[in-house]
Amino acid sequence: SMNDEVNGGFQKLNVAFTLPPGAYATLVIKRLFHFAYKEETREAIAPVRKVEIVPVPPEKEEPHPPELGFLAKQKAKKEAKQKARIASKVK
Repeated sequence: SMNDEVNGGFQKLNVAFTLPPGAYATLVIKRLFHFAYKEETREAIAPVRKVEIVPVPPEKEEPHPPELGFLAKQKAKKEAKQKARIASKVK
């Protein structure tokens, strides 16, 4: 173990291992360090990283038409192409 350059006063430890396909490294690390592991929230991490948490006001949502399905989109594309073709012939 060595001194941690990022988090002063702490030690760092390099761990290397090989897992079979489908295994999760996160689970191995949690099991190895179960005594020191705790789930950190954004609020708990912010003071360490000096990140200011500013609440974001909800944006005003403008009503938008419902999204078209695949067939409706294809039909709209076809109609737009046909209108463009007619417009180019008229000129």
